[in-house]
Amino acid sequence: MSGKRGVRKIVLDEITQKFLSELRQERKRLNIRGKYAAEYCGCCERVLLQYEIGRACPSLEVLMKLSELYGYDLSESFNYKYYHRRIAPSEIYRLRKRYGLSYEELSRLTGYGCSTVHRASTTVYGVSLECVYAVLCILEREKESERIRRKVCRKR
Repeated sequence: MSGKRGVRKIVLDEITQKFLSELRQERKRLNIRGKYAAEYCGCCERVLLQYEIGRACPSLEVLMKLSELYGYDLSESFNYKYYHRRIAPSEIYRLRKRYGLSYEELSRLTGYGCSTVHRASTTVYGVSLECVYAVLCILEREKESERIRRKVCRKR
């Protein structure tokens, strides 16, 4: 993962991991030269090779450009949804309120500081994707447990 300031980190969900592991094969299968792929993504060929052998992880922008070039569908990927602003801070805030979770509770459940969790639910920018992902996982778990509770109550 890149530690550069201003570069968004990537949460390696299964879809993204699969895509990154198949980068080189996909490029060769499509008969795309490394130099062309690197230019398309705005990086040098050596950096692209680092991505292909798994020694480096691309930024979100590079990941999206590579998937676009190779025609790979990342629409179900957490990275894609974040990159295309489908994960809105207002959604995190709304879900947090709905399930009655305080920032302190989310902080304890995710292992991130209270202020970091607060920033994740008010603005996604400047917060690591790992934190946003952890918060969303907790909220998803709450959503699933609420669904099960409603189902059980209906049967009675």
